[in-house]
Amino acid sequence: MTRLSILRRLSAPIYVGFAVLATLPFILLTSASPWLFACFFFLAGVLVFLAPKPNHPDRRRRVFLTSALLVAAGFVLLLVDATGVLDPLVDPVGDLILSVAAEAEPREVRRGEEITYRLTSMNNQTEVAMPRRFEVDGQPFRGVLMYLELPTENGIGLPIVSVSASAEGIAAQPTVVYAQDEPLLPIFWHWTTTYEPGHRIVGLLSGDGHDPGEWGVGGSLSLDVTVRVPMSFAADTVRAIRCVLSYEDPQIGAFVAQTLWNDPPPRVRVIE
Repeated sequence: MTRLSILRRLSAPIYVGFAVLATLPFILLTSASPWLFACFFFLAGVLVFLAPKPNHPDRRRRVFLTSALLVAAGFVLLLVDATGVLDPLVDPVGDLILSVAAEAEPREVRRGEEITYRLTSMNNQTEVAMPRRFEVDGQPFRGVLMYLELPTENGIGLPIVSVSASAEGIAAQPTVVYAQDEPLLPIFWHWTTTYEPGHRIVGLLSGDGHDPGEWGVGGSLSLDVTVRVPMSFAADTVRAIRCVLSYEDPQIGAFVAQTLWNDPPPRVRVIE
């Protein structure tokens, strides 16, 4: 048996394998079930089979082969769906999704008055939330991060009056940290435990710099931040905060960043 004949015999399974592998990124990105893509391959195979056939025997044979290979790829994806090998990556039910919420009081303020933002999050799942690696005061630091973006005036965060934090179900004491809204991801921001006027980000890390602060089931984090509205702040403007929770999902070993986009934080209006 020549090398060419071996390659010809292997071309069919190679084609099917390539088609399935090329589909996997789309399955993972869309979190769609593999059977949907299997239906696509089945439909494509049927359409190719029903399409007008060329007169040349070799070309006709290639059309039938292409149709058969598309259907075969569909069967492979059905097998993948039936075995559930991709369920931990595709099915969001199995992922670690923590609850996170934000409140603000009062909803209407005058210049010179104060606004208190409260962030709360709870691990009401069945898995431990694993910490991520950050840099705080120039030193490596591990912990689950919950942070909010402060209202700003001319790009500068409103002055902070007080900050308080609490944690339950976490061995280490949480650490309050501050940062500017820098480019890239929060893991690359220059976090610090010292507040300076103008900071736009206030966060809470579940660790203390020594203990990584794994977040156990039933544990909770709470962060209260009070800011003062400057006398120069424009009236009738609405300022909303953005709350983010960042941790590692131990089930799939992936980093998760939950943001209150679908459930926006409360808005505060400045009145005369």
